[in-house]
Amino acid sequence: MHTTPEQAKVRLADIFNRAAPTYGQVGPGYFDYFGQRLVEQAGLAPGMRVLDVGTGRGAVLFSAAKAVGPAGCVTGIDLSAEMVRATNADIERRELLNACAQVMDAEHLIFPEAAFDAITCAFSIFFLSDRDAVLREFHRLLRPRGRLAISIWGAEAETEVARWRWYDELVQRFLPSSVGSSPLNPGREMDTPDQLAARLTAASFVGVSLQSETKAFLYTSPEDWWQERWSLFFRVALERLEPDALTDLQSEALTHTRGMQVRGELLTERNAVYVTARKGPGQEG
Repeated sequence: MHTTPEQAKVRLADIFNRAAPTYGQVGPGYFDYFGQRLVEQAGLAPGMRVLDVGTGRGAVLFSAAKAVGPAGCVTGIDLSAEMVRATNADIERRELLNACAQVMDAEHLIFPEAAFDAITCAFSIFFLSDRDAVLREFHRLLRPRGRLAISIWGAEAETEVARWRWYDELVQRFLPSSVGSSPLNPGREMDTPDQLAARLTAASFVGVSLQSETKAFLYTSPEDWWQERWSLFFRVALERLEPDALTDLQSEALTHTRGMQVRGELLTERNAVYVTARKGPGQEG
């Protein structure tokens, strides 16, 4: 059955609603690390007004709020109501007065023209079905000379693919053969960095730049690694398993990862690509 873009959004929000309690709160902390790095790439400074698209649990938002200081402000938006609820609770707990999060569809932004000095978007642009329209909206929302900073996942190193191939094969062994690979639009493809750069140029951005960074992150324990399986989008594969099958898969996976930990191999090597651009000095809309 064909999945429409609107149906895909509902399912995506539902997946991340379930993942929200632990999203970015377990695992080796690569969202926080790359979030801080994206803020640095964006060149945020005190007093700036910032929009963080796909804010999740605030990996970029909290770093951005620190960078812009009390004279600036950061607005985070996310399709997931539970992500927004949890992030606002964190904002309140930290007693931040220059940050907030709200539920909003990135493909239907309701802010006025030139409302922001900078827009950040970490590891979420590939979930959007009409990226060209969204990038045009980003351009509209930025003031002249305003900055845009997007992060996407780069190609996995062969060592990373080899390190975790066993888990992919394990999940496939337990999954019913009738289950499809994705609950979202199967025709959606992720852009390469060059393709995303081309989209930015087509959306009238200037000064488009690409920078890649690879960093290894250690899991504290096999249990930490297993918890992270449930905090990410890929939890959907585990949710399709019958309870007995899930128990067996978990047992095999933890046995394997305990061996990896003994050998010092319980890690993940992540490649992030930062794509930055700006709105031209004389551009309107």
